[in-house]
Amino acid sequence: MAFHYKKKCKDFTLLFLTRILRMFSYGMLAVIFFDNLFQKGINATDASWLQSSIVFGDIFLSLILTTKADKIGRVNTLMLGALLKLATGLFYAFTSDIILLAISGILGVISISGG
Repeated sequence: MAFHYKKKCKDFTLLFLTRILRMFSYGMLAVIFFDNLFQKGINATDASWLQSSIVFGDIFLSLILTTKADKIGRVNTLMLGALLKLATGLFYAFTSDIILLAISGILGVISISGG
């Protein structure tokens, strides 16, 4: 098997640039998320509590989903996670009630880091 340095260098550069772009977009997600909450009329304290509840809910539900993934099937686990994210997105699009947003955020396994 031949080692093609120029091809490997090109692949590495492309991989590195896409990683930078992805991390930048995840960072911007945090800015847009809070800006959206502020536009809905949610103050900074409530937005902080909401974000904290989302983080703890994400940890808890991710732990449950990853430990049960083999039992219920990995494809089913991914589909369940996708449906929960979809439902959460709809709640965030159409409501500004902080309680509904918190419940939706906790159950929706969304992450401010884009994960």
